[in-house]
Amino acid sequence: MELAKNQQKSDDDSDNESDEENKNTNVPSVQSKNDQDHKEFRKLLTSTKNALPSEYMFKNDDEAYIAPIKAGQNKVKKKKKQKPLPPTKEELAKRKKEKESKEIAKRIHFESLIDIGTNKQLGNIGAAQLVPWVPPFLNDCLIVFSDPRSNSGDLRQAITYISSAYSTLDEKEKKMITNEVIFITADSAAEIQSWFKRSKLASPPFRIFSDPQLEWMSQYSDLDGNEQGNNPWTISMITFDTDGEVCQRSQNVDTSHAKQLVLDTMKEMATKGN
Repeated sequence: MELAKNQQKSDDDSDNESDEENKNTNVPSVQSKNDQDHKEFRKLLTSTKNALPSEYMFKNDDEAYIAPIKAGQNKVKKKKKQKPLPPTKEELAKRKKEKESKEIAKRIHFESLIDIGTNKQLGNIGAAQLVPWVPPFLNDCLIVFSDPRSNSGDLRQAITYISSAYSTLDEKEKKMITNEVIFITADSAAEIQSWFKRSKLASPPFRIFSDPQLEWMSQYSDLDGNEQGNNPWTISMITFDTDGEVCQRSQNVDTSHAKQLVLDTMKEMATKGN
C-alpha cells in the first residue's frame, strides 16, 4: 500500500515538472510575438513621422507618445463683429430720396377736390370710387395731371390734345383714359366751364377737378420749393398704383406728347398689375 502511494506521488511530481517546462517553453514564443508587434508599430510611426504635428514626439528609441492636450488649446477664436460705419451724407440723401419715391397716397387727400361737372367736393365716397387702392380695385392705376398756376396754358393744352385724340383710340384705350386719367387745376369750376365755352371744346372724356386752395397739390408737390432742382410751378404728371404708391412723377411735361405718354404709362401699369 505504501509502495502504491509513493508511486502516485512520483507520477504527480513528474506531471508538474512537465507543465512547468511547457510554460517556460511558451514564454520565449509570446515575447517574440510582442517584439514583432512592437517593431511593426514603430515602423508605422516612422513612416508617418513627417505627417504628424510637432507635438507628436519620440521620447526615445523604444517608445513614442502624444503630448497631452491642454484645455482650450484648440479653441477657435471668435472674430469680433465690426461696428457698421455711420452713413455718409450721400447715403442719407439717397435713403431720403428712396423713401420719398415710395410715398403712399391717402384717399382723404382727394376728398376736398371739386368735380367741375357737379361743382361739389368728392367727399369720402366719391374719393373711394376714384382711387384704385380702395375696393373693388377695378383700375390698374390713377394718372393725375396737375398745375398749381391759374389759367395754366400747359394744362389746358394737355386737356385739348388728349380730348382731340380720344376718337382715334380703340375701345380698350378709351375706357382706360376715362377711368384712369384725371386733371386737377387751380382754377374754379366756373372758370373751367367758361373756358370750355370759349374754346368750343366738347365735354372731355375724363374727369377734371378743381383745387382752388391747392390742398391736394400741397400734399404731392413741393410748392415751397425746398427741394433743389425742383420747380413745382409747372405742369406735372403723377402716377399712383393699386397700393397708393407714387410710382412715377414727371414735371414740366411736354404737352404735345401727352397722349402717347398716357398710353405708354397705362400699358406699363397694366403689365405691372398682372
